[in-house]
Amino acid sequence: MQNKSSSIHISPIVFHGKDAHSCGYCKTLDSDSDRFMRTPDTSVSIGFHVYQVPANVYEQMMFRNMRRCGDYYYQPINDETCCPQYAIRLNSLDFKMNKKQSKVLKRMKKYLETGVVHDQENNLEHDTKKRKVDENHHKLIGQLSESLQSLLKDNVEKFTKFFDGVGNQELRQQLTDVFQKQTFQTNKKDPNTFSCGIAFALFGLSKKLKCNTVCEKKDLGSEVASLLSQHHWEQTFGVNIQVENNGYINMTLKNPTTEKVSVSSNIKRKKDQGTLSQPSTKPKTLTTQLVDSKFKVEEYKIYQKYQKTIHKEETTEKGYERFLCKSSLLDMDTKSTSSEKPLKGYGTFHLQYRIDEQLVAVSVLDVLPTGLSSVYFFYDPEYAHLSLGVYSILNEVELIQKESAKFPQFKYMYLGFYVHSCKKMRYKGEYYPSELLCNESFTWVPLDKSLSAKLDQNKYFKFNDQAETVRNLDFPETNGLYLFLSGQVLPFSLGASILPLTKSALEKINLFKRTFGKQLTLESGFAYYVSEEDLVEEDEE
Repeated sequence: MQNKSSSIHISPIVFHGKDAHSCGYCKTLDSDSDRFMRTPDTSVSIGFHVYQVPANVYEQMMFRNMRRCGDYYYQPINDETCCPQYAIRLNSLDFKMNKKQSKVLKRMKKYLETGVVHDQENNLEHDTKKRKVDENHHKLIGQLSESLQSLLKDNVEKFTKFFDGVGNQELRQQLTDVFQKQTFQTNKKDPNTFSCGIAFALFGLSKKLKCNTVCEKKDLGSEVASLLSQHHWEQTFGVNIQVENNGYINMTLKNPTTEKVSVSSNIKRKKDQGTLSQPSTKPKTLTTQLVDSKFKVEEYKIYQKYQKTIHKEETTEKGYERFLCKSSLLDMDTKSTSSEKPLKGYGTFHLQYRIDEQLVAVSVLDVLPTGLSSVYFFYDPEYAHLSLGVYSILNEVELIQKESAKFPQFKYMYLGFYVHSCKKMRYKGEYYPSELLCNESFTWVPLDKSLSAKLDQNKYFKFNDQAETVRNLDFPETNGLYLFLSGQVLPFSLGASILPLTKSALEKINLFKRTFGKQLTLESGFAYYVSEEDLVEEDEE
């Protein structure tokens, strides 16, 4: 509903408050199933549902580190959560492409001209040579794994100190069971490095046994590495031992026997896919089209295939529709009087990528006043050799650059959250120059080597020491704050005087105010939804 006098769009907000749930970025080895599982109840955020949000209001919410998933919105509590998530954006007008990104464009250009992947022939020849090396590595991995299991079982006592509050007899057996399952695996990025996740297994066991104190994964990994060094593993096996921040133990061969870039898995995938093992030599055409976000069977089939192949997850049409089709964004900017808007207007759209009219990828985007916000990207796994994820960002940066000629403020590519503690999520920082949002001052700070080095040491801190701290501040003003009850919108001052609000409801309203901050609370037009649970029952008054 539109409040014409103040140009504020009034919309109910169902504010859930603080919640802890499993983390999708860090995983722990479950000792029972011997599988890496999401770490339970360590990801902490504040969540809420809003069903109508003007584009400019959502943009301001993003500037307070909020993101949406369908019509569910959340703000990570980065000083409490296990893996802090920082909003990241790229100024497309100043974008400088690196060598890796340039190679992706060249590979695509070659593929479209010839129908053949640029480095396919070289990869096949390389794979034949590498197969012999893999056989030797397989034998060494077997030796490392067997020796590790034996050494750990002989030194069980060294690890009991990490399990405060657990009986020794029960603990020894549990540790022995965990040790028997430990193996080394070839590192995906470097075939000369072998990795072991025993720190994850020990961390998971400590959580399972509800120890008084749960140690950091790196400390657990360092204890194991120290034991290996004491038994001269570096000399015996010809390796260098390192422990990553997440606890992984890496053993790198002192005398490498193969190149760092492993392509055998990529070639095997192409052979398995059949259609790519004998590529066409005809030129191809790549086209893009920006369409509405309504459910389309053609898109869902690609999404289903992507999730099953890449993430090993099953999907449903309802889940897909709720996640990537449903959107509460409005084609509206309450701060602008202009009828002209970038692209097709504000809101959620799907940018389709087609090769010879066949759908190969979909980029889900929010069009906002100052740029594009990337919601999700999925592609047909048969085209993984084209690095479509990288290509799509480069294409969308170019799209922003073109559109900014008419709309100068339309210049940013918002890439979602940057998670420094999760290495696979650091790729977003490769697009230069990027900025991270300081979660204490809510100001943008360049993501440079200095900031990255600090994040290596501390996962949460104030990025901008010169800026004022504005996070989580209380303020008394309520003029512009609304309550929503039984279909009616009431100014907070009136509603609070006539409604018997519970103490819990008042605390949640105060948390809502602190989460959004003074300006956004009073200008967003969000009316706090008052449920029956928020009202004091008559016999309690």
